Amino acid sequence: MSDPEFHPATPLSPSQTNPTPHPKEISPRTQMPNTISRMSPNLEIATFTPSSALRALKSGAQRIELCAHKDRDGLTPDMDDFSSVYSALHFQNEKTDDEKIYEKEEKEKGEINIMIRPVDNSCLGIGSNDNFRVGDEVFEEMKGEIRRFRELGGRGFVFGILMDEGEAGKGLVVDRERCAELIGIAREGKDGENVRCTFHRAFDRIESVRMEEELEVLINLNFTSLLTSGGAPTSVQGVVQLQKLVQQAAGRIDIIVGGGVRSRNLEELMEETGARWFHSSAVIGDGEDVDGEEVEKMRYILEGTRVD
Repeated sequence: MSDPEFHPATPLSPSQTNPTPHPKEISPRTQMPNTISRMSPNLEIATFTPSSALRALKSGAQRIELCAHKDRDGLTPDMDDFSSVYSALHFQNEKTDDEKIYEKEEKEKGEINIMIRPVDNSCLGIGSNDNFRVGDEVFEEMKGEIRRFRELGGRGFVFGILMDEGEAGKGLVVDRERCAELIGIAREGKDGENVRCTFHRAFDRIESVRMEEELEVLINLNFTSLLTSGGAPTSVQGVVQLQKLVQQAAGRIDIIVGGGVRSRNLEELMEETGARWFHSSAVIGDGEDVDGEEVEKMRYILEGTRVD
């Protein structure tokens, strides 16, 4: 997800709530394979065009989060954009003796996580805090998007759905049933057990006193990772809560530190949080294009520090 300054949770209107009760039992998390080295912290870059995605990986990012519309905090990308990036990472063109060009499959050069967020509900006039509670129509669209991206080779997804806890206005919690259904769809079929599912910064809408409990919910739902600023507008401001989340997670789920992460504050965030993953759009100034030099700077900083 991009780097907007999220604001702490505030009381919500009852519009578009989801009163679905929490399931009484949630299956324990099974450990997901991790193909990324644990020797040093890793870098994930939010990108909004195929060219930025490839630039980020070439500059040293281990993973990209492919989105659209940075100005709307990241929406589902175009499937043609995904196919373009996927092909560039998995195939290379080779010429035969008769000058015919064909594609040869090769080892993946980096990971792609796909944002699944078809609409920004805040544009409906409900209020900015409502844009992670979705109605039935949007939920069906999210399911369809995951299925279509899986058919195209997608192996990583980023999404998050919240619901009201009890009566409207009492606070937000993870929508267990809907998230479980999306994870189930993402991990259907061949190699489904290797599909990554990240819960995005919708988590930062949850009140800090509820975060410990809701992190356990994400772990039990088998999310691979959580992208969060610790509930603060930026990760630097949320560093205390981020440290608590990393310690609580204890390797059961990756805590991805995001929200204003740049080379200027990365070393501080590494030291203070102890996290293994950091997320940035690596955009300097206006626009939505990744700055390759900024990615290289962050990669250099990360490689200079070991995490036990």
